[in-house]
Amino acid sequence: MKHNYYKNKKWLEEQYIVLKKSFAQIAKEVECDSSTIHYWSKKLGIPSRSLSESLKGKKMSEERRKKLCGRKQTKESNEARSKKLKGRKFSDTTLKKMSIAQTGKIVSDEARANMRKAKKYISDETKQKMSDNHANVSGIQNPMFGKHHNDSTRKLISEANKKINLERKLSGKKHPLSGKPANHDTGFGKGCYFTKSDGITVWLRSTYELYFAIALEQKEIKWEYEKRFDLQDEIWHPDFYLPEYDLFVETKGWLTDTAKRKMIKFNNEYSNIKLLVLEKKDIDLFLNTNIPITDVGVSLRDYLQHLNLI
Repeated sequence: MKHNYYKNKKWLEEQYIVLKKSFAQIAKEVECDSSTIHYWSKKLGIPSRSLSESLKGKKMSEERRKKLCGRKQTKESNEARSKKLKGRKFSDTTLKKMSIAQTGKIVSDEARANMRKAKKYISDETKQKMSDNHANVSGIQNPMFGKHHNDSTRKLISEANKKINLERKLSGKKHPLSGKPANHDTGFGKGCYFTKSDGITVWLRSTYELYFAIALEQKEIKWEYEKRFDLQDEIWHPDFYLPEYDLFVETKGWLTDTAKRKMIKFNNEYSNIKLLVLEKKDIDLFLNTNIPITDVGVSLRDYLQHLNLI
């Protein structure tokens, strides 16, 4: 399992400032994503190194250094790059090579087809409208340029924001979405609709959930999504339930404070229920081997003990 040393400011400062390691190098050592290291460095108030410090000790030609430091992003260069890449599609051979380069594994054509089906379809007409709506809206060309809201409008915006913030603070049974199935307005990650083999379509809240759902479909394992559990004044929905194993599965990447609180409550109140916590590497292992689902990941209790939460 990955370590959470990066949450310690003294340790992260030593690695990044004193030892001059990059975010990618630190992330590799603690088995997490470099964006996580970048997030915690900002949260802990660790200053970023300058470009010259980052490049110090790295071999780079003088010509390349000047080109890198003197490069400017112009409107013309951006438009030319966008025009060049617009509508570009990679062949299956190229996609396989990219998959091997990034993960060391080949994603099967069937898995790739399932991923494509899982993504919400956007027509070319809609894409063009989105492009037109977002084009040339900055600076003086923006319809709101130089204009200001009057006191009455400001008051209406303020009241609306207060209502939104109040709903965000509500949790558990008091939340307006409590007990309702997940939809495209819920979740912190990149969610999408997914149609199961039984014809039922559900909204999956994250890419990890999508990845695991595809794995279950390929292994022909029946599953249900987000069964509800009451936890005193709030509720929790473990991601998946596998009826033939009588097993719940929670996929975890980034762990929020709310998720920690609910998992601790669930462990205390439903200790007799079998629940496994799977990270990305566990899903990879399950998808690419014949190891049964009961032998991957860790139990909820072991997971919480590892994080020193119980």
